[in-house]
Formats: sequence, structure tokens, C-alpha cells
Amino acid sequence: MTRMMTWITVSILSVLFLYTPYLRGLFFDSDMYLTEVIVALVFLACAIYRYTKKELVQHNSNIYLILFIVPFTYIISLTHSETFSGAIENVLRWITYSALFLMLLWMRNSSLGDKVVDKLLANMFHLTGTWIAFFSVFGSWGWFEFKDLLLDYRLTGTFQYANTFAAVICSFWLFALFTLTNKNSPLWRIVLFSLPLVAYGIGLFYSYSRGVFLVFPFVWLLGLLILKIREQLAYILFTAVSTVAALFVFKQMVSTAESEIHVGVIPFFVTTLITIIVNIIIHLLMKRVNGNNGFIKLEARKLVKFVLPGVFIVLVLLIMLDLKSQGLIYQQLPESMQARVSDISLETSSLLGRTNVYEDAFKVVSDTPLIGIGGDGWKVAYTRYQELPYFNNEVHNGYLEILVSTGWFGLITFVLVIGGLFLLIYRRLQITVQEDERLTIKAAVVAVLMLFIHGAIDFDFSYGTVWFMIIWLLALAVPTEPILKRKWHLTSIIEKAILGVVTVCVLFFGIFAARFLLAEKSVSALSSEMSIEDAQSVFERAVFFYPYKVEYHQQLADLYLTRYQNEKNDDWKTKAIEQISVIEELEPNNANALLAISKKFLVLGEWDKSFEYLDKTLKNDRFSSQAFDVLIQVKTQIAIQYNQAGNKEKAIKYAKQALEHYKQYELLFDHYKEQSIPDKRNLELNEQTHLFIEQAKTIIG
Repeated sequence: MTRMMTWITVSILSVLFLYTPYLRGLFFDSDMYLTEVIVALVFLACAIYRYTKKELVQHNSNIYLILFIVPFTYIISLTHSETFSGAIENVLRWITYSALFLMLLWMRNSSLGDKVVDKLLANMFHLTGTWIAFFSVFGSWGWFEFKDLLLDYRLTGTFQYANTFAAVICSFWLFALFTLTNKNSPLWRIVLFSLPLVAYGIGLFYSYSRGVFLVFPFVWLLGLLILKIREQLAYILFTAVSTVAALFVFKQMVSTAESEIHVGVIPFFVTTLITIIVNIIIHLLMKRVNGNNGFIKLEARKLVKFVLPGVFIVLVLLIMLDLKSQGLIYQQLPESMQARVSDISLETSSLLGRTNVYEDAFKVVSDTPLIGIGGDGWKVAYTRYQELPYFNNEVHNGYLEILVSTGWFGLITFVLVIGGLFLLIYRRLQITVQEDERLTIKAAVVAVLMLFIHGAIDFDFSYGTVWFMIIWLLALAVPTEPILKRKWHLTSIIEKAILGVVTVCVLFFGIFAARFLLAEKSVSALSSEMSIEDAQSVFERAVFFYPYKVEYHQQLADLYLTRYQNEKNDDWKTKAIEQISVIEELEPNNANALLAISKKFLVLGEWDKSFEYLDKTLKNDRFSSQAFDVLIQVKTQIAIQYNQAGNKEKAIKYAKQALEHYKQYELLFDHYKEQSIPDKRNLELNEQTHLFIEQAKTIIG
């Protein structure tokens, strides 16, 4: 690629990478659509350019087309998807991640050279972490407004979820620490990478994430093991300085959290400045140590590099004993942190709750082991399998989520693809001599391991930003030079064919993303002042652009029902029933959708149809207290009507049915009401239902 084309592409992707964390970490699909469209357009422009300029066969880039196998597994799962909208949105996400990865590799293979692009990618990664950390800390003081930035006293940043925020912050932190160990870094780079260290530490502590408290030291130790002695010393010192500084400021912040003036503000800026100065001193000292002959001889001994990791392990064990016995270190922690640390055990409610989810997830997999139930299928299917009445739309394990969504075929493919990339990274480390380049690779590996390991205990993989970080780091670490044997390379014709297919797929699904974006924009323009006719027009437009989204069909059906009630025109009734049919066709096992359908038939006065769908609701979600509410209330109302009409026999019949439903409810729910269940669902009937129960009893006499 020409330098101009490369700079334009890198600039667009960098701005996208910088900005998208602000979109709630790209957790919600509605925030992903525009990003997907932009990535698709940039990819198409790059692919067309490469075709026209005949730049297809370049070095080792063809091997990375293999990443597009992952979205292919999601495409296959569309045939057995529980929710077609969720499944296709996951396809769009993975097409986007794969396209981004390939483009970053093209940029590294461009005329700018991989060294220039590598530095740019590393700096953009760090700058993204810097603004997220500062934005979150400043937001905790009320300097910025962002919904749920602080949630239940925990800092969530732009992710609105503390655990994922902590994992992301630690990934950036590790990358910065590794970069700082480079003895050849100019002072401005030491300043740049030291700047957010205190903010990173505060972000971790203020998240109170027990999972990250455990994962971070483990990944940090892995990082220590792959460094040389001098780098290990620098790594430890940089970590110690930033951790102590962050803990000091954090104690100030939480001690004044309730006051109007945060005295932690001044300590934050002062300790940040001190950290930068101390890190510069450490860097200069390490440069002097590096030339010491005795130190060079020490580094030549292979086993010496394991001394400091061994000391760290012993130190961690001592700290764990101190925390368990509430010793000196424990006493230095803020009370809020003490409570959180004391709560770390195998009996915590969050761990027990996830165990329940994991057990039910494997039941889902056992029914569709090969290709899964499609992306987001868990959100629809779990109520059908759960043994306990919990509410949890996320599996809290990224790999298990992939297994549920795409089956064993998808998970094995994912592991092989990612494993293959790590193998290529290892091969690159083996042949790379330049120390600066080796440290960048190691920094990327350790940072990405933080995300991959924590993704095994939480739903980090549901965030588009997390995958953007992973893709960015992997693209920075994998080789661009041909390091595989020639027999593993694709021929020019095959490569053109594969890239052609990939380009068509990106175009095809990019059009889907554009349509979904138009639907979302239409609905977001709704206002309470709109007439029914205007609202109907909006949702008809939304359904046209996005015909797979159940929520749009539900809203449109409700509008048709409202017009039917107001105008008594059977055409609106027919249209409402058509929408109801579409809803059931799209998600026939969605308990919430079935419950909504039952209520729509009540509006139409079709009781038997409503009862039919309520039965379907309970088959797919036996813990739906709302379904029991509707059954008891409606059957009691029918009984009252018959009683007022003088038809005592039918009145008693429906009153008995209402009470029978109440007995079913008690038999199932009373067993769980007193139990302590993590993420427990609401098992209580509403007050109005209890009034209807008394009326039913009165009718029976």
C-alpha cells in the first residue's frame, strides 16, 4: 500500500480504537452497528485497493485469513439459533473483529514498514488505556458525567461493569510496565508510559474485583518469568512504585468519598508526578546497571532468572497469610477493601452463582453439542434448563459462552485459531534479535493473557472493546515476515479466491449492519409526543430494516392492537396477529416473548389462545411468577364475570382452575423462597394476584 493509503487507514482505525470504549465498551449491539459499518467500509476500500494494485501476495499475511474461520462457526450456528437476531449480531461482531485484524496486518506489511506501524499501534493502545483510566478517576469525583460509572460503590469506568473494567485496566497496566523496562526508551516515552500508572492502580482497587485481585498477580508473575534479570528488577520496581502510590491515593479517595471536597485530588496529581520522576530515576539506574560486567555474567546463568519469581511467590504466600490472619498489611487497607478481601473464598455467592450457571450451560450443550444454539442463545435458553430460580443473561465464562453458541466445533476451532496465533508469536520471538521488538511482543502477549485468563471467569468477551484490545495486541505481536515453511503458504490463485470470498462476506454482512443501524436510528428518534400513527410508521420502518428483532415486532403488534381497540377495524387485528406469528416464528422458545404473546391475545379477548401461550411460557420457564400472576388473575376475572351473569357452574370451574394454579405455584416456589440463591429471581406474586385468590375462594364458597 502507498504511504498515504496506509496513513489514512491507520488513522481511521486508531480513532475508532480510541473512541469505542466510550460507547459502553461496545457491550450493546446497538452501539456496535456504526462501528461494524465503518470497519466494513474501510476493509472493502483496502481489499479493492490491494486487488487493483496487485498487492495480494505479500509475505506471511495470507495465513491470517484463517481467523475468518471463527465467524464461519457462528454462521453455521444460525441454522439452530435460539434467537436469530442475537445469532446474526454475533456473526457481525466476529466479521468485524476478523476484518480489523487483517487490516492491521496489512498496515504492518505496508510501505511504512512494520516498525513504524508497530510503534504507532503500541502508542495508540497505551493512549486508549490512559484516557479510560483518567476519565474513570475524574468521573468518580464528578468531573465527568457517565451513567453508572460508579455502581454500588464500585468503579466501572465506561464499561458499567466493575470486573471487566478491572481486567481491562490491568491489561493496559501490564503493557505499560513491560514497555517501561526497555532500556533504550527515550525519556519522553518513560514519562508517557508512567503517566497513567497511578490511575491504573486506583482503577483496580476501586473496582473491588476479587477475580482480578487473583488473576492479576498470576499474569504479572508470568510476565516476570519471560523477562531478563535487569528487566525483572525494573519490572518489580515500576510495579512497586505505582502500586504503593495508587494505594495511598485510593485510601484518601475512599476516606473522603462522602465529602463534598475530595482531598484525594491533590494526592493523585502529586503522586502521579512523583511516580514519573521516580520511574525516570529507575530507568537511568537500570541503564547504568546494564553495562556492569558482573551483572552481564549474572544474566548468563539460566537459573538466576527464576530467583526473583521464586521470591515473589514466597512473598505472595506471606501476604495471603497476612490477609487471612488480618495482620499488618491487612490493617493498612481501607475498610471497604478489607471487607472485600475477607470475602474471597469458595463460598462467595458470586462463585456459587456461576457454578449453577456453568452446570446449566453444559446441559444446553448436551442437547446441541456440535454447532450450538447460536450467539446470545443462552439468554433465551437458560430458563428452560435452570435447576434454581436465578436471573443471569450471561454465562460468566467466555469460553463456555462460545461453546454454548457454536458447539464443540466452534470452541475447538476458536482454540486452534488462537493457539495457532500464539505459536506464530512464539516463533517470532525465537528469531527476533532486537531487544526493543522482543519487549513489545512480550508486552502484547502478557496484556492479552490478562484478558484471555479473566475471560474464563466472567463475561468480558461480551464487550466489543475487549475483543478490539485482543485483536490489536495479537496484530502487534504476530510476525509479518514469512516464518513458516513454503509448503504451508497458499498459492496466489487460492489466496485471491479466499480473499474474494472474505471480501464478499464483509460486504454482505456490512449491509446487514447498515440496515440494523438504520432501524436503531429510527427507533431512537421516538418521543412521547408522537401520535400512534407516527409511532407505527417508525416501527414499520424498523421492522423493514431489521425483520429479525423480536422487540420491534412486539412494539408494532401493540400499536396495531391499540388502533384495533380505538377504531374497531378488523384489519388492525389481522395485522397484530401477523406480527404475533412472526414473533413466535423467530423465537419459539423465548419465555418472555411467549408471555408477551399471551397478553396480546388477552387484549383481543381470545382467552383460550392466551392460556395456550401461558402454558408454553411455563414449559420454557417454570419459574415465571409473572405467568402465574396472569393465569390466576385472568381465570379469576372470568369466574367473576360468570358469577355476575348467574352461571355459577362455570364461575366455580374457573375459580377452581385459578386456585389450582396457585397450588402449583406454592408447590414449586415455596421450596425456594427461603433459600439463599445468588442472583435470585423475584418469586413473589404481586399483591393484586393475592386479592384475586381471595375472590376465587369466595366464589367457590
